[in-house]
Amino acid sequence: MKFRFALLSFVSILISTGCTHKQVQVTTLQDNQMNCTEIITEYAKTELILEDVDDKTGFSGRNVAMGIFFWPGIFVNQMNATDARTAANNRIAVLTTLSTQKKCTVDRQGIDVAKAQLSKDFNKSVQEVNSSK
Repeated sequence: MKFRFALLSFVSILISTGCTHKQVQVTTLQDNQMNCTEIITEYAKTELILEDVDDKTGFSGRNVAMGIFFWPGIFVNQMNATDARTAANNRIAVLTTLSTQKKCTVDRQGIDVAKAQLSKDFNKSVQEVNSSK
């Protein structure tokens, strides 16, 4: 019985710690020093975070696992997702204001190019880490 309780506690803690989503800072000290390219890149990073939050909420593998092993984790996951989504949307609003002030052209094509470059850089970093093992 003690083993079962310990195992259940361990699984609950493991799953509940996975209920966090990457949070973005709504404003940073460097915001006013960013140029147009940096604003677009930051916009792309924020959109990628929003996509990640959307992938991990609703009827996702994460929530199904939580429903099986630790059902309160579903609610924690959803609440954290709401906070992360709100922060990301507020960050996008700040970046939109900055781009207007600096007369930057932020268009879908530029954001998509920046997102592709960020993904490529991330994949390259993962490959480097894996190859060093």
